[in-house]
Order: sequence, then structure tokens, then C-alpha cells
Amino acid sequence: MTLRFWFRHVVRVIAAFVLWYVSPTPALCQSAPHVVISEIYGGGGNSGALYTHDFIEIHNPTGSDVVMNDWSVQYQGGGGTGVFTSVAGFSGIIRSHGFFLIQANPGSGGTVPLPSPDAVAGISMAAGSGKIALCSDAIGIGSPLDPGVVDFVGYGPANLFEGPGPAAAPGNTTSVERKATAGSDAGSMSAGGAEEHSGNGRDSDDNGADFIRRDPGPQNDASGTEIPGGNLNVMAVYEGKWNLVSLPLAVADPAASTVFPGALTPLFGYRGGYVGETTAVPGAGYWVRFGEPETVTFAGQATDPDTIVLDAGWNLVGSIAAPVAVGGLGQIPDNHIAGALFEYDGGYRQADTIRPGEAYWVRSTTGGSLVLGSGPSAAGSAAYSPSVVGSYSTETMV
Repeated sequence: MTLRFWFRHVVRVIAAFVLWYVSPTPALCQSAPHVVISEIYGGGGNSGALYTHDFIEIHNPTGSDVVMNDWSVQYQGGGGTGVFTSVAGFSGIIRSHGFFLIQANPGSGGTVPLPSPDAVAGISMAAGSGKIALCSDAIGIGSPLDPGVVDFVGYGPANLFEGPGPAAAPGNTTSVERKATAGSDAGSMSAGGAEEHSGNGRDSDDNGADFIRRDPGPQNDASGTEIPGGNLNVMAVYEGKWNLVSLPLAVADPAASTVFPGALTPLFGYRGGYVGETTAVPGAGYWVRFGEPETVTFAGQATDPDTIVLDAGWNLVGSIAAPVAVGGLGQIPDNHIAGALFEYDGGYRQADTIRPGEAYWVRSTTGGSLVLGSGPSAAGSAAYSPSVVGSYSTETMV
């Protein structure tokens, strides 16, 4: 590897960056911001209850943070009529794919306090039947169709609801929770379930179909983010400069703007030359620049298989959900990888570990596969033994 080779890579990234911005690109489709009521629990402090307080949990299934200035949650009993009079105002920011916990009034029982609430509402809710409205103002409503209503849920034998029927009736020990997908159930959304970290974004405007009854599980802003389709969370920390990045999980929305929301540039992949990309693909590596240090949380499913196909020549490869020692990599066919894997941190250096969310240069003499998860135990593969061939430069990206 010569200084001239790496300098050409620097120049080509810059050139690709310029071309991407002067060339026409298709517009990305974005859903309108729509925060939803994700869980309702009115049995707090009642007989047999675990939690001391009622709560309303809301979730942001969109790709952007939502500022909630002078919003309100409003409650009315299941059989009530007229304008809602239990109106509690609040303000705050709900992060993209995050949660916001609103603590309502306590009962006289229960033993466990809620996680630290993001807002407090002076509302007492019935355990088995009621109506909750999430509103973008604090004006009492009388219908789910009123202009300020962001979301509305009737539960139990309520007389107002979205769709053909209300959500199921919860109780002192159960809540109603919004589904992640049409096939969600209490098992898939509980701890250890396939949809534990998939969020609560399903909204077909049918309370009966969109909610399930389950054990209460209050989440607040500190609970982190959840992206549809995810049962794993992986965190990566990037510098406020050019970084080699990758997508370590299979995610529901792989749009570059969703996966790397703080990026100043598009993603630049390498396929014999640099190409601006609008979608991240697991297994591929990319250049991207951040304006300041950025922590990115990926939520999704482990990639299967964990094998990356290489072209003959140089490849920019990605990562999987767990660190992988370079010495434990497998390759098919044997011995087609030439030299070391290289990482970038203001300059190139030999890598000893493939870390989740990062990317690496690797050169194949013939083309083949790099096996990240199985290493030398993979059938027909051999463990990779790194060795430096030639030299590498410390040119910085500009």
C-alpha cells in the first residue's frame, strides 16, 4: 500500500461528495410526525397492584424528535359524555423512536414506584374502562375527531374509541399496550420476546386491533429508543469528523438519514469507486462525516448469515452486532485475503478487532467471502492471520 494509493482515495471521496450534491437525487419519503399513546395503566395503587401510580406512556415512532409545547393528556370515564374535564398540560421533547412517561395519580396500595416520570398529570384513571386523548393543546375535547387530538384510545367498555371497537379491558395488574406489528402478542413484546425492542408504532386507527393486554411495563425517556423489527440494541460512538461506518444490524428503516441522523454528508460506499448512497446495507462499509461527536444506537435484528461477499481488489466492509477479533475471521476460499484489515482514525492503521458500527478496508486477491461470526469453525474456511503488506498513510480526510 503506497502513500499515492491512499491519497487517491482521499481525493475520490471528496470528488464523490461534490458530485453527489450537484447531481439530482430522488426525494426521500418521510412520514408526518405522529406521536402515539403506547401504554395505559389505570390500576396503580389498587388491590393487587405492583405499581403505586397510574400512568400514560407515549411513543414517537417517527424518524424525528417531536417538541411538545403546551400539549395535554385528557381523561374521561368509559361511560362519560360531553367535554373532557380531566385535562393535564405538559411540555417536553420526545426523541425519535423514544418514549415519554406521564405519571398520573396514585392509589393507596402498590409497592413499586414508577420509573422517573417525564411529566406528571393530576388525573385519576379507572382500571378497567376509560378514554385517553393525547392533544397538541390544552383545550378540552368532546370527540376523537376534534382538531387538537394527536391520538385517542378508548379501553374496556368505553363509548368512544378509534375504529370499530375499543382496546381490551385491563385491570389492577394489567395494562393495554400498543402493538409493534399486526402479529404482536403479549409474549413477543415481553422481556426476551422477539419484539421486545421493536417499539409501539402500529396505528391502524383501530383501538381494538392495535392494543393488547399485558403486564405493565412503563418506559420513560431514559429507557432509550426502539426501532420496529428490533430485538437487539447496539451503540456506536463516532468522532466529529470523517468516519468509516457500517450498519451492524438488519433494521426496519435503513435510510441513511434514519440510521445516521447527525451526518453532515451522504454515505459514500465503495464499488471500484466511491458512490453516494441513500440506504445503508448490513455488511457494507461507508465514509460519512459528522460535525460533532455522535452516539448512534442501532435497534434491529442480527444479520444472518454473517458472511460478507468480497470482490477481487479493495473492499470496504462492515460489522455485525458483536466485536470480532481479526484473528478469528474465516475466509472462503482459503487465503484469498491479502495483507491486513485497515481502520481509519484521522489516518489508516492495522485493525485487530472489527467493532460494531465501524468499517474496514480489506483486499481480496480473487474475490470470495469473509466470515465474521463463525471464524475458523466455518466449513471450508480458514482463520485469517493478519500481516502488513507495504505501508499505509496517515492522510486526513478534509
